Amino acid sequence: MATSIVPRVPQKVGVVGYGRLGQSLVSRLLAQGSELGLELVFVWNRDPGRMAGSVPPALQLQDLTALEDRHPDLVVEVAHPNIIHESGAQILRHANLLVGSPSALADQTTEQQLMEASNCWGHTVFVARGALWGTEDIRRLDLAGGLQSLRVTMATHPDGFRLEGSLAAAHISGPRTVLYEGPVRGLCPLAPRNSNTMAAAALAAPSLGFDRVVGVLVADLSLRDMHVVDVELKGPPGPTGHSFAVHTHRENPAQPGAVTGSATVTAFWLSLLGAARPLHQSLDLCALRNSMSGVPPRFSVRPSLVFTPRLYEPVSPPLSLSLRPSCLSTSLSEYPLWVVLHYHFQSPGSSWLLAGLGCILVFPSSRRLLPAPLQTWDSSLLTSLPHCPCCHLDLYVSQ
Repeated sequence: MATSIVPRVPQKVGVVGYGRLGQSLVSRLLAQGSELGLELVFVWNRDPGRMAGSVPPALQLQDLTALEDRHPDLVVEVAHPNIIHESGAQILRHANLLVGSPSALADQTTEQQLMEASNCWGHTVFVARGALWGTEDIRRLDLAGGLQSLRVTMATHPDGFRLEGSLAAAHISGPRTVLYEGPVRGLCPLAPRNSNTMAAAALAAPSLGFDRVVGVLVADLSLRDMHVVDVELKGPPGPTGHSFAVHTHRENPAQPGAVTGSATVTAFWLSLLGAARPLHQSLDLCALRNSMSGVPPRFSVRPSLVFTPRLYEPVSPPLSLSLRPSCLSTSLSEYPLWVVLHYHFQSPGSSWLLAGLGCILVFPSSRRLLPAPLQTWDSSLLTSLPHCPCCHLDLYVSQ
């Protein structure tokens, strides 16, 4: 018997912002979208004239409040944190949202609005990692309770900064001047376009968050065509008194005066592909919670990333599971949750079968994962999970 192939329905994508990042994403979507299962349905920019001659008129959206007429599945914000403040919750009424300006989430009111909108309308908030290196390692260490401090330093030429408030009049006193050193929450409103790496780090480490992750902004006259990001983290002292520590140093080439480095452009494209998930690279059990009968719809617990299925880092590490509480109205307790994972991933030129991964026994309050005997797939289990605080599991695969 011949096997029938069901055509894949393209994921409809809208892009908000047409600066360097937006232009790159739009160009790639127009050139590669059809083969990737993506369809660009609109582009919006605060200054519509910037799109003239480069964005087809039929794709130009003049009024962002009219985006529902384009029926997007995913809206990608690469404009300014103000867009998330002003329109993020409204966008979530109609589509999933990929936040390219995570510094907006330093504002607790904005964070709460996105959480409530995501819960109310059943759409997901994704956060692009941008220039942050080692996102998944930070997440895993934080999850294991092994993260004691996290410090992110971003240095570039003063022309690459777009500063506001008290930093707008900052005096550059020498070849290398520290403009800010302190909690990321305080930096984000002063440098909303230059603090997204720090904001992504705060989201990746919810035990520290915006108030305990340290952000450092440095004006360096020697870095005319380079953005340099240093990430330093430490764990608690071990048996010998010494602490686990990691220091990464990333040099990202950039045009003189540019806010965005060249490697960040590529990272955003991969984040878009991950959020649209045309190849279904991961299995999000959290997304199934709305289909479970009897699960209360309201939020009560608020870890920093409770409203996102992942802080998406598209370059997958070896097979790993990450865990965080989901958004249920009952408090976290020691009720165990059994989850069966069985996943088949296909892409051109490769096919992976993750069969019989078996059960994971989850104790939410202590955040422990215990392997159980391997079992076969039982789809009924997903609809018969106990109505107690469940947990969110991210599954990543790699060849």
